[in-house]
Amino acid sequence: RVDLRVGGRWEVTMVRRDTGEEFPAGYDIVELVVPELLVLRSDPMPQFGTTVTRVEFFDHGPKTRMTLTDGPYPPGFTHAEQGWNESFEKLATAIATAR
Repeated sequence: RVDLRVGGRWEVTMVRRDTGEEFPAGYDIVELVVPELLVLRSDPMPQFGTTVTRVEFFDHGPKTRMTLTDGPYPPGFTHAEQGWNESFEKLATAIATAR
């Protein structure tokens, strides 16, 4: 669910493919500049508190460059990076399929 406005929320449930275990996550939308910037603050998580996800979009003519930063996470924690990479792969497939 997404309420796309400053003060709105993004709520998602991630599901592990191998076990089916669900991980709900919620974020407050703290900055939004369409179509350039989205900044989300996570609900506090027991493992590492609150994180901030910043997504910036840059116009490059027929292409768009996206830069994402997310954290802070403790040293050695790679689950977020793996999850984002899987999401980007799915996005690339969806875009290629839609053409």
